Amino acid sequence: EDKHQDDKLQTLHYPEDLDRLIRRIQSEAKTDIEESGVNMLYLCMGFLKWSETNNSDVYSHAPLVMIPIEIERDKKINAKTGFANFRVKYSGEDILDNICLREKLKQFAI
Repeated sequence: EDKHQDDKLQTLHYPEDLDRLIRRIQSEAKTDIEESGVNMLYLCMGFLKWSETNNSDVYSHAPLVMIPIEIERDKKINAKTGFANFRVKYSGEDILDNICLREKLKQFAI
């Protein structure tokens, strides 16, 4: 669809809620780095849906790849939306696979 041909992330949040949520995530990520020296903010991509048994109705979702990111906020307010624009930026740290999922799959010889 045309709406998915741009560089914008789609969300289920209204602008006011999204702005507040992103600011909180950005603040908590910054605090984590200051306090522990470790970036704990990742963009998770590609999810595996799985269950413990074949006849289970309970499913888990596990990310396949985790990309360390930073969130940058524009200093200027977007005249169209009335809110600042945010950018998700690759931090340059190592991209990780899901180590826990890898070990779980080894149990099933996958």
